[in-house]
Amino acid sequence: MKNKFYFIYIIFILVILFSSIIVWPNRWINLDIGSLHYHKLWAGPNLGSLTFERLQNRLDIELGRDFEDSLKYKVLIVFQESEINRGYIADDIINRLAKRLEKADVAESDVYWRREEEDYYVYVEVNAAYPNIEELEDIIFSEGDLSIWGERETASEEVNFEENEDPLQSYLRQNYTNLNINANDVKSYSIGETDDSYFIRIALSEDQCKSLSDQIYNYWGSSVIAQLDDQILPIDGQELAKQLEYYKQVKGIKVAGISSRESAQLYGAAIMYGPLSHKLEVISSESVDSLYGRNFLDTMIIAGAGFIILLSILSALFFRKRGVIFTIGIWLFCLLVITSLKLLPVKLTLINIFVFLIGFGLFVYFSLRGMISSIDIKARRIELTEEFLNNLDDKTKIKNLASIILLISLLIEFISIWEIKNINRVSALCLVSIWILYMYILPFLYKFISIAQNDFQKDKL
Repeated sequence: MKNKFYFIYIIFILVILFSSIIVWPNRWINLDIGSLHYHKLWAGPNLGSLTFERLQNRLDIELGRDFEDSLKYKVLIVFQESEINRGYIADDIINRLAKRLEKADVAESDVYWRREEEDYYVYVEVNAAYPNIEELEDIIFSEGDLSIWGERETASEEVNFEENEDPLQSYLRQNYTNLNINANDVKSYSIGETDDSYFIRIALSEDQCKSLSDQIYNYWGSSVIAQLDDQILPIDGQELAKQLEYYKQVKGIKVAGISSRESAQLYGAAIMYGPLSHKLEVISSESVDSLYGRNFLDTMIIAGAGFIILLSILSALFFRKRGVIFTIGIWLFCLLVITSLKLLPVKLTLINIFVFLIGFGLFVYFSLRGMISSIDIKARRIELTEEFLNNLDDKTKIKNLASIILLISLLIEFISIWEIKNINRVSALCLVSIWILYMYILPFLYKFISIAQNDFQKDKL
């Protein structure tokens, strides 16, 4: 039994060290004390390097608009002079744009329209920290009309441009044939990764698949491309050949050669919820300051760390060995939640900080109940429980509460908007962390320390 506990303890320490590396913050350390001047970026690791490039993640908590600046776009809806019911058209456009942003995981985005004199403008506000902000502008505001073209056997070496014709359309008209397939009529799509790029696998509707299957043999050995507005996207011909070989018809298309996952998500969302009924023209973009700023966040972090250190010292002085375990539990709770926040798609907002504080308070409350049986204020005496964290009622409450929260969390993930999902994920993380620590990790540490003390006393004798 002793060797088993030591082995589990070693594994536990390794997991804690790995989690500590993950939560290592990206912060500048600035020290100016007399002649000492130290300015360096305290940078956390890259998940790719930790997992031998199998997983990619910046391992940094993404900040919401409470603490991160936003970028606000002003976009003109291009109407014809004779068009009426412009308000209904603007409503349809903002609904499609909102769905595109949500599908592309561009969280915390606002989309609305406003009439200014005779023109209608769409305003889109997104988090300025989005990694592909330039491509977001190019793709999200595109009309999203996807068409498929097949290369002709006799391509023109010289392209003749007609007056007032787009150069791309001239090139396609002279070298490719439009297959007249509504490629926006899709059932679903998924994103995949190759060695150096990403792709979108689009499942077309049955009618579009049949139309493409009937025509694809005319372009055997020639290239097939997709056109998304004024952009050309290559279609994987080998994928089409495999589908014809195994299924005897085309099930969908694989759009390849996309530079990043974010771009692939944007393309997929634009195709899924396009095309827009009218062309959009970006008029301007401006930076919008965050509500509180990073300095306010840093102040909250420093204050919270100071409170936890004070609580750790007091618990160790009052409860000795149990206080040390309780202190370890406090730090492990923070470590588990922060590690999860870095790995999961969660944005840090002021509401999420309050949710974390409520979870932290619950952990402290249940832990103290598991250590203290009674408190006599007049006699200044605290009686401890016979067994550490073995209150069956509390265990049942924590188990039931965690089960209910997890069930609700799963439902919310499917039916709710992003803002509710964001809060829901943090609350679920806190409850799961309390459950794991109270039910398993802290009792194990307490038992391990007791066994280690007995082993030390036996060796001493």
